[in-house]
Amino acid sequence: NGQWNAWAPWSGCSKSCDGGWQRRVRVCQGLAVTGQPCDGSGEEVRRCSEQRCP
Repeated sequence: NGQWNAWAPWSGCSKSCDGGWQRRVRVCQGLAVTGQPCDGSGEEVRRCSEQRCP
């Protein structure tokens, strides 16, 4: 199978309070290097800034 590059840093949070999202991506080098796709996802998301807004 193809190989993934390292994950990029997490993005900034989409909101400063009341729950937002952060995202990070990685690039599959599979097709360019081996002609094979990579296993798994090229994107991760997580919750952030879950504290209530004043």
